Amino acid sequence: MSVAMTFLFAGLTVQPGLGLGVGYLDQSAGLELRAELTLSDTDWNLRLAAPFRALMTPELRFRDADWDELGDYSALVESLKWGDDEFMVRGGRLVFLAGHGSIVDGYRAGGHPDHPAAGLSATWRSARVASEVALDRITDPGLIFGHLRYALKYLDKTSLWIPSLGLTLAMDPHPAEPQTTGLDGRVGVDLESLWRLRDHRVGVYVDGVMGLGPAWAYRHRFHAGFLATWFERNWRLSARLEGRRSADGLPAGPYDNLYALFRHEQYFVRPAASDALGFGAQVALNHQRGHSMTLRLARDPYGDESMSRAEGRLSWAVSKRGVLYAAAGRWETGREPPSWYAQGEGRMRVTKGLAAWLKLRRMRRVINNAEEAVVDVMIGLSGALAIRAQ
Repeated sequence: MSVAMTFLFAGLTVQPGLGLGVGYLDQSAGLELRAELTLSDTDWNLRLAAPFRALMTPELRFRDADWDELGDYSALVESLKWGDDEFMVRGGRLVFLAGHGSIVDGYRAGGHPDHPAAGLSATWRSARVASEVALDRITDPGLIFGHLRYALKYLDKTSLWIPSLGLTLAMDPHPAEPQTTGLDGRVGVDLESLWRLRDHRVGVYVDGVMGLGPAWAYRHRFHAGFLATWFERNWRLSARLEGRRSADGLPAGPYDNLYALFRHEQYFVRPAASDALGFGAQVALNHQRGHSMTLRLARDPYGDESMSRAEGRLSWAVSKRGVLYAAAGRWETGREPPSWYAQGEGRMRVTKGLAAWLKLRRMRRVINNAEEAVVDVMIGLSGALAIRAQ
C-alpha cells in the first residue's frame, strides 16, 4: 500500500503505530491495546485510533460497551485538520461554541467513555462573514448545528464601531429528559455591538432563542449582556456577564459539555425555566498557539428545581509535542444532590516515534444497571514508524 501511495501522494507521511495502556475502568482493572495510523501532508493531518479494551472481572473479557453502537466507529477519527485560515475542516473530539453560548456553549464531542464519538466541523471566513456547520457524531449525529455571523458594516483596523448579526440553528434528534422522543431544537438570533478602545473591545449583545420540536415549539427566551475583550501580545482575555429569562418556560440548558456527557445517564434533566431573571457569566483566556482556558457560571430559576452550573475547561498545546485537555463541572437541579465531574485527556511525544497518553474521568455513570459516581483512569505508551512517500 505504501508503494501505491508513493505515486499518488508525493510528500505524504504515513505513521502506523501500536499502543498499550493499563488502568482502572468500569470499577475493575483494565488493559487497552490501540492500533494507530497517522497520515500527514503539507496542509492536512489525519489521525486514526482503534482501542480494544479488556477488563479483569476476575477473568479477562472484552468490554461490552465498546463497539456496540455507530458512534464507536466514528471515534476511530481521533483528529483531523485540513485547510487554512479562510476554510478549515476539523474532526475528532472537538469543542463547539456558537454566538454567546445561548444555544451551543462548550459542547465537546465524544467525551463519554461508553459513548465515544468524533465530531466534524467546517468553517469559512471572509472579510464580513464567519460561518460554521458541525455535528457531534460523524455516523449518528446527536447534535447538528450551523452558525452564521455577518458584520453589519465594512471593517478595517481603524473601525471604532463593530456591529454584527448572528444566526444559530441547532437540532438534537435524541434529546435527554424530560423530552425523550421527537426532535429537540433551538433557533437563535443575536445582535452584537462592540466599540474599539485602542486594541481592546467593549460592547453589548442581545440574543433571542426559540424552541423547535414537539416539546418546546415556539417557546422563547432572551439573553442580554456585556462583553469585554483585552488583547495583550499573543493573548486574548474575554469576559461576558448576562441576564436571561423565559416567560413561557423554555429551558436555558444550552448544548454544553454537561449535556454532552450526561444526556445518556439517568435523571439528568434540563428543567423548565420560570419567568424570574437568571444570569450567566464567563471568562476565557486564549493564546494564538492554541492554548485556552474557560470558566463559566450560570443559574436559571425554576422554584425548587432551579438549575445551577459551574464549569472550567483547559486546553494546552505543548509546542509540537502534544496537547492536554482538562475539564471539571458541577451542577444542581433541585431534584437531587449536587453532582460533579472531572476529566482529562492528553497525548505527549516522549521521543521520536514514542508518545505517552492519559485518560482520566470522574463522573456519574450506569454500571451494572446502577448509576453511581465512577473513576476511570488509563495510561499508556504508543510507538509509531514513519514512512514518507517520495
